[in-house]
Order: sequence, then structure tokens, then C-alpha cells
Amino acid sequence: MTVTSLPAPAPTGGPPRNAQALPRLAYSVAEAADVLGVGRTLAYDLIRRGELRSVKIGARRVVRHEALVAFLAEREGVES
Repeated sequence: MTVTSLPAPAPTGGPPRNAQALPRLAYSVAEAADVLGVGRTLAYDLIRRGELRSVKIGARRVVRHEALVAFLAEREGVES
């Protein structure tokens, strides 16, 4: 099974900024953890170990959509 798209995280409240829905390019670490189905602490550990790539924007750290797809693709067929 190949992962090509991920579900959007649950809305945080409030209306969208504009009428057209924009595709998500990046997620906060907490949102990325939700998408992966893991805890926030594990998501930060994966980033710290270099297993999940992230980008620093100002004081925030975000995980690109492509990084989530790549992370899952690398683990396909890997048994723990």
C-alpha cells in the first residue's frame, strides 16, 4: 500500500481565512502527531532522531506534508 495523501487534522475552530480551502502544506508537530496516530512526545522524538523531517519557521517547528508521506513510505513493510 502506498501512502499518497493524508487526512487533514481536526479543525481548531473558527472559519477558514478565505472562502476557498487551501491544501495543507505543513502541520504543527501536534497536528502531525495526530495524523500519524502517535503522541506529541513521540513526534518530537522522531524529529530529534532525524526520522521525521521538520522545518523551523521563526519560533515554530512544522512538518511538511511530504515529510509525513515519506516517513510512512519508509516504514512500509517494516516489522517491529
